[in-house]
Amino acid sequence: MPGQSSNWPMWVWFLRRPNARARPKKCAAANDLGAKSEPCPPTPSPLLMTRAASPDALRVVTCRCEASALALTCTHHSCFRGPRRRVSASLVDLGQNRSVATKGKQKDPNRCDRLTLKAETKRRLWAESGGYCQRPDCRSFLFPDDGDIDFAEMAHIVAATTGGARDVPKEQMSEADRAHHSNIAVLCANCHTWVDKDPVNHPVQLMRAWKAGHRSDLERALGTPRFLDRQAARAYIEPVIAENQTIFETYGPLDDDFSDDRAHQWRTHAVRRLVPNNAKLVRALAVNRHLLTPEERSTADKFSLHQDEFAARHVLGDYATGTSRFPEGMDEILKDDE
Repeated sequence: MPGQSSNWPMWVWFLRRPNARARPKKCAAANDLGAKSEPCPPTPSPLLMTRAASPDALRVVTCRCEASALALTCTHHSCFRGPRRRVSASLVDLGQNRSVATKGKQKDPNRCDRLTLKAETKRRLWAESGGYCQRPDCRSFLFPDDGDIDFAEMAHIVAATTGGARDVPKEQMSEADRAHHSNIAVLCANCHTWVDKDPVNHPVQLMRAWKAGHRSDLERALGTPRFLDRQAARAYIEPVIAENQTIFETYGPLDDDFSDDRAHQWRTHAVRRLVPNNAKLVRALAVNRHLLTPEERSTADKFSLHQDEFAARHVLGDYATGTSRFPEGMDEILKDDE
């Protein structure tokens, strides 16, 4: 900066104090460090310093010797007098909000650090939990009131970091595998604290069993039921078939109707209603295949192919393979003569 004769970096002169040229006094930090006898040059303005290990714990220092005593340094080693320490630290420029960091210690190759969970992983975990704690003796709803604040926590089965609860060597599980959805259980805050405080009584096998059991319970509650007789199975699929037929008769393609409005309605209902309904029918027929006659099994197989091609056409926009027609006899499947 004009008028200054110093080798200090430009950022040191930001917000230069009026008494920067005043005769400085030797600081306590310099005495502790056994620095040279001459006074410590004061910083033109307070320096905002922080340790890299705790970047939120900012500290303002007004003397370069004090900064050195606190093991706060920067890449410009001439900035601070006293012993130079190879520590990982950063200095924040108060004017430009820029940071300069030193080269830290190399990472231990056998150590695992916590990885941030991907948004896709979090969505899958929420879907698997159904909004409930996955510990079978708890099953607390994770939204205890009408608000949007949840008490869910992503609990790592094998520790996310080296030395954590239920840790294993890095050779057995990498950092990426530890952040995989299969290694994480969705627990309430109380259960998460409990399992990590007492890992001996909550081993890996137990927590994986919790996760698998929770999913099985959801599938039984919300999945496709298995029926014992044809009448019950028909009662389950008949409303779905009827809805599909109504949509087709109302908005389905006609040889003499090429209106844009009808075509738009058909595409909309195909994606929103027909594709999910068809998938539900395919699952129901697969689970209850033991109730189908040989002819009905052939019809069910043809309908499954029709569903795959129909979804590819209307959801993915894939018109290359074409679409097989709705199989004959599908409307009457599992229906017995009275």
